[in-house]
Amino acid sequence: MKVPLKRLNPVALWRKCGFITRQCIVVGLCSMLVMTSLSALVMWYAYRSMTENLSRLVLSSVRNKAARLEADLRSASRFAEDLAIALEYGEYTEDGLWKLLERQMEGQRDHGPAVHGGSIAYLPTGPGEKDMRRMYYIHIGDGLAQRTLLGGGADRYWNRKWFIAVQDAALPIWSEPYFDSDTSSLLLVTYSVPFYRKGPDGGRQFAGVVSIDLEVDKFREMVQAHTIVSEGYGALISRNGAVISHPDPRLSGRRSVFDVTKNHPELADVVRGIMSGKEGILRAERTSILNEEVLYFITPVPESKWMLLTAFPSRLIFERLNVLLWLLVAGSLGGLILLVLLTSLMLRNTGKPLRQLTQAALRIGEGDFSAPLPNYPAEDEIGRLNHSIALMQVELQNRLERLARNIAVREGFEHELQIARKIQQTLLPVFIPPLPECREFTLAARLLPARVVSGDLYDMFMLDGNRIALIVGDVSGKGVPAALLMSVVQTFQHCAACKCDFSGKMVTCLNGLLSKNNPDLMFITYFIGIVDLRTGVMNYTNAGHNPPMLIRKDGRVEELSTVHGLPIGMLPDERYGGDSVTLESGDGVFAFTDGVNETENPADDQFGNERLMRVLQKYAAAKPDQILEALNQEIVAFADGRELADDVTMWCFKLKAVRDSNSESFEVTCASCGKDLRTGSCASSENGSCTGSCAGC
Repeated sequence: MKVPLKRLNPVALWRKCGFITRQCIVVGLCSMLVMTSLSALVMWYAYRSMTENLSRLVLSSVRNKAARLEADLRSASRFAEDLAIALEYGEYTEDGLWKLLERQMEGQRDHGPAVHGGSIAYLPTGPGEKDMRRMYYIHIGDGLAQRTLLGGGADRYWNRKWFIAVQDAALPIWSEPYFDSDTSSLLLVTYSVPFYRKGPDGGRQFAGVVSIDLEVDKFREMVQAHTIVSEGYGALISRNGAVISHPDPRLSGRRSVFDVTKNHPELADVVRGIMSGKEGILRAERTSILNEEVLYFITPVPESKWMLLTAFPSRLIFERLNVLLWLLVAGSLGGLILLVLLTSLMLRNTGKPLRQLTQAALRIGEGDFSAPLPNYPAEDEIGRLNHSIALMQVELQNRLERLARNIAVREGFEHELQIARKIQQTLLPVFIPPLPECREFTLAARLLPARVVSGDLYDMFMLDGNRIALIVGDVSGKGVPAALLMSVVQTFQHCAACKCDFSGKMVTCLNGLLSKNNPDLMFITYFIGIVDLRTGVMNYTNAGHNPPMLIRKDGRVEELSTVHGLPIGMLPDERYGGDSVTLESGDGVFAFTDGVNETENPADDQFGNERLMRVLQKYAAAKPDQILEALNQEIVAFADGRELADDVTMWCFKLKAVRDSNSESFEVTCASCGKDLRTGSCASSENGSCTGSCAGC
């Protein structure tokens, strides 16, 4: 069957292909062109890895040589340390000392061919000749041990620097390289160890120094064995920078690495690396010996804190790679240019509708939901994206309309909440303190809602001319439902107060009223205290509320911890009792809701009753409003910026003086109009409490 040619239209086929498919085709063609360049880069990377591996092998070889040198030095140091131990715990005659030293030297010569000699130098015990202990020195030469006794006459070896240095340091010391005083050409290093004897006071007392001398020339063959090729060299550097071994005999024992930096400042970094005491690989542009770029491989010899160094020209590694490297760079650069040109050509064709979509999306983001979209007929990913943006335009316009309607509703709801907040505030006593003219007591209160409206309540009102009711409560839940129930409680509690003269009866009556009108089974923790100003006795009932704090005038703080029943509103037949406590002049009562002691900081720790009691003890002598202000500051500081999770309500009552029982009931006047609040003669009073509508209230 023959296929018509019009069905094989390449333009139509290209449009039918997905966007990703077309990109894959173009990128595949480009990848074929740059494959050679990528292969060359891989080869270059492989060669670089080989050079790094070679460097690691050289460094490993240096470590092995350092380990051999460490073993030889450790053998010599162990000789001196063992000899010091033997002298500390043993008693020897002069002949015994010679034999001990010879025996140790013969054993050391078999294990350490670099040994030149050893000595035992005693510290004189007195000024007289009979008090002198000598320095016993044995030199190993031509296979024979030659004895030398020092310290007689003008020889005062104990005043020399090497002896004093070991005595002061009280530690073994490796010396810097020095030339033998006899030959002036033999380079030596010495390991010195202090030894001690039992002193008159029973403690350890410095007695002298044991030392062993090593010939540096014996190490030279081992150090030079580090050279990888004939053009390189090896060196041994002391902990203070002195050159111990070097292929140039003019440097060994006579120069320091710091002298090199004077004539060759470019080697300062290498010298610092050597003196750091750390293993590593350093590079220098040029040195006086090899006169070209050099690689330095350094590793420490821990026993003596010397540094072992091997150097050779870096060209031995890189000279064969330079030509190949330049070829690879040229190939990579050519491939990159070609790839950029082909990619640019592709993006100019396929990126045009994307640019148009980008411009349209920017206009939509700025709020122009009617921005025109490109006419893109293809059915690939760009076409589907174009269609999706068109649908998004329509949906955004619809959502904008719905959002405007929701904002209007929300603003209305928030306005109603603000009105509800104002109404709720009018239900609470706003006078702080409420009765400033009253000589018998002072009072202050605060309520900080966690939301716009609060589920906490407090109230203070006169039951008659001699008794004041103090109330605090916490409705279950938060927000509007709790605020509505709080308003109901505010109304009911005034009705119950008119019928009852005892706190337990009042709470029982209030519980019955709420239980009949509580379909959602919400409840209220509740506390009421009725203070008789003639006697100072407070009759109180606690219905599942936080125990109030009794503040005594001497600074003691006590909890009124007795609970007389469940929160009100739970069981309609609940009967509540009560207790009483006598307040003396200067005593006070502090009541609060759980928003105070359960305030949390960013670490989820709660403020707690203990911290609350400490604050009350600290400010026990202050006025109620000062106590609440100090406590509020403590709570804010403790929360450290964390938002309140619950309403915070608290009041503080302080008895200033007990009324004269023979006097008639006192008047409570409004601070603004001067009329009696209890009788209702004040136009702004409500249930014996000023509502604040008078000017100045």
